[in-house]
Amino acid sequence: MKRFALALLGVALSVPALSQSSDSKIKAYLRGGVNYNLSGVGLDSGLVSAGSIARLERPINGWHAGLTVREQRKDGSYLAFESLYSARTYTFQGIDIEGRPFDETLQSQSVQLALSPGFRMFKLVRAQAGINALFELNDTFQSTFSNYQLGYRLGVGLDLGSITFDVALNSAFTAQGGTWNGLPLSNRPSEYLVSLGYKL
Repeated sequence: MKRFALALLGVALSVPALSQSSDSKIKAYLRGGVNYNLSGVGLDSGLVSAGSIARLERPINGWHAGLTVREQRKDGSYLAFESLYSARTYTFQGIDIEGRPFDETLQSQSVQLALSPGFRMFKLVRAQAGINALFELNDTFQSTFSNYQLGYRLGVGLDLGSITFDVALNSAFTAQGGTWNGLPLSNRPSEYLVSLGYKL
């Protein structure tokens, strides 16, 4: 897992070398936006545990911010590397073993690294697909599941001068299981990222 992250970082660092050719150039963007969760953490895998009954699991939309670097070629193709900090929250509601209602919150704070080849259409519109690695930073979330997940990314974008607008779908390849407050859960993050960026 660490080897994959180092390989991804190595490719990103090699991009400037590619840009030295006359048919390519580097563009960097500061990005920020909102996350729209498409899935929860899988309470359907364990509705009853240790006498507690969870009757509602609600993902709360989060946010992200970071940097995107694109190596662009004259033929319209490009390679994008993205490094984003992302935060999302899940709220659990239910009844404990003594019949009292509970309302708990589990938060994910992660770094997402993505590498995506793409192509440009009509000079303004972009489309890309690639791989996405998520590294969890929150100790509670990390101890429940894992500190690493690999997935895919599909996205489209629009460039208007120094401003860039992106919509991307991030989804993990597999789910991870874990136990939190007596509840067996499974986590397979899937979300839309809607971002606004500014060229540096």
